[in-house]
This record gives sequence, C-alpha cells and structure tokens, in this order.
Amino acid sequence: MKRFLNILKILIVLAILVSWTLFLYNFGIENLMSFINIKNPYLFVFLYALTGGVSFLTTGTYYVTLVALGVSGFNPFLLGISGAIGIFLGDLIFLWLGRKASDLEKIKKNNLYQKITKKIQTSKMWKIRLFCFLYTGFTPFPNDILMASLGLAKIKPIKFLPFVFFGHITLMTTISLLSNILINII
Repeated sequence: MKRFLNILKILIVLAILVSWTLFLYNFGIENLMSFINIKNPYLFVFLYALTGGVSFLTTGTYYVTLVALGVSGFNPFLLGISGAIGIFLGDLIFLWLGRKASDLEKIKKNNLYQKITKKIQTSKMWKIRLFCFLYTGFTPFPNDILMASLGLAKIKPIKFLPFVFFGHITLMTTISLLSNILINII
C-alpha cells in the first residue's frame, strides 16, 4: 500500500507539472499575467520563475522575459532576487520528486539510479556544493535533473541548497544586470 501511495503522489505531481507546462506553452505566461492583472514586475518575475522556470520547455522564455524586464530599466538586483526565489522554490519540487522516487523498489534496481547515487554519495561535499553553485549560477540549463539526482541520492538538503539558491541569485542578477547595461551602451 505504501508503494502505491508513493507512486500515486509522484504521478499526481508529474501530472500537475505536465498540465501546467502545456497550459503555459499554449496560453502564454504574458497572457496569463495580463489576465490576472499583475502590474508589479518583481512579482511577475517571481511567479514566472516559479511556474515557467520549473519546466525545461519554458525555461528559455523565462530568460527572455527576464532580459526584457532588465532592458525596461527595472532594478536588476530585485529582478535577480525575485527570480531566484521563484526558481529555487520550483527546484524544491524536483528535489522532493527525487526523494520520493528513491523509495520505489523498481527505481532502486535501475543501473542508472545506482550509478548516479553512488557518484553523488561518494563525492566530497565541497565538490557537490561547488558544482551546484557553478551549475545554477553560470548555466542557463534547467535544474530538474540536478535536483532530482540530489533527491535520489538523499543528500541532506541543508548541505547544498544554500549554494543552489546563491547560484540562482548570481545567474538571475547577472542576466538582468547585463541586459540593463547593454541597452544603455546601445
């Protein structure tokens, strides 16, 4: 019964994520934000990061939106922090999914799962922290696989989540700051 409930929880969260991604892809985040009448650009970035940054299908449009707001002259540091908080909260979903999936017997027997968890669990913590910061702070790639892998390995979140969060702040602030600087040069 416990196995069934774990699978059901994972399937429900995945169904919600897939549904939300398809909805955002078809309806568009800009249409959604104008429909619910959000005028604050920092709240807009937070909500977009929380919803659009969660999926690999909508991550690219999130960065375009962040650049557009940075070019519009909004405070790049506030854009970076509000976006980082949204992305970070979205990452927690995949961390949770990874932790729940690691409890499933079928997953535990998978060779790829065993390789990933062994590699992570035998790595020094400073390497994991450094990788988390560099990956989230200097690459525009989605964090789904990183967070799910760390969840699968059952590394205590307090040991690496601050580095993920500060990596997000670094990347989001850099993108919005550079877009703001470039528009002033041009």
